Amino acid sequence: MNNQENLRNQFERIISKLVEKLNLTECDVAELANIALLQSNAFLRARSPCIAVTGITHTGKSSLINAIFGEKKSEEGLTADTTSAVVKIKFKSGMEIYDTPGAGGAEVRWENITRAYLGLKQLDKDLDDRLLLPVSRIPTIDADNYNPRTDSPKALKTHEEFEKPDVFLFVVDIKSGTLKRDDIKFFREVAIGKPVVVVNKIDESDSNTRQASLDFIKRHLSQQAVTVSAKTGFNIKSY
Repeated sequence: MNNQENLRNQFERIISKLVEKLNLTECDVAELANIALLQSNAFLRARSPCIAVTGITHTGKSSLINAIFGEKKSEEGLTADTTSAVVKIKFKSGMEIYDTPGAGGAEVRWENITRAYLGLKQLDKDLDDRLLLPVSRIPTIDADNYNPRTDSPKALKTHEEFEKPDVFLFVVDIKSGTLKRDDIKFFREVAIGKPVVVVNKIDESDSNTRQASLDFIKRHLSQQAVTVSAKTGFNIKSY
């Protein structure tokens, strides 16, 4: 039995209970179930996709978003908070992108914001003498309506208040060579969402370094890693 049949059976059970409760005598349950199924399929098709961009800090996540969609939607350096908050970017099509601070790197203190957004366990250990305090509210910026001079990031309580991502992009930097153990661990925690690994800054490495880095990434992260350059547009087709 496929998913559509399961869904139709569920609708039939629900409609049958409603018919019984409402004492309806003339009702074609199967036909109503088919109508409900068609309506639900139309709703699912109409829903615009939601994309979450995460990965290691300073790998060009915001620049990648701008390069993919051919316009400056994610304002890198707009305010200090753009690297310490989840940035929501909405397109005219209804598609939404959530740009996260990421994990690892010099800005390890912001990792818990990313973890809170992704619904991952919070870090509470001391890294590099900077205590990673658990995050109870997720600072969020609506990029289309945000004025850095007058506005503060909106704080949402849990990752459940966000649209559930359909696609995860996990961005790494080809120049980083080998990733740290904590970075690989973070990826494996995210990997339950089956992310697409994007290797950025491919133009900033020589052939030997590039191959060594790709071999490492494919061995520890994913065999399906995509190489791009947000700077030159290599392997990127504008949206």
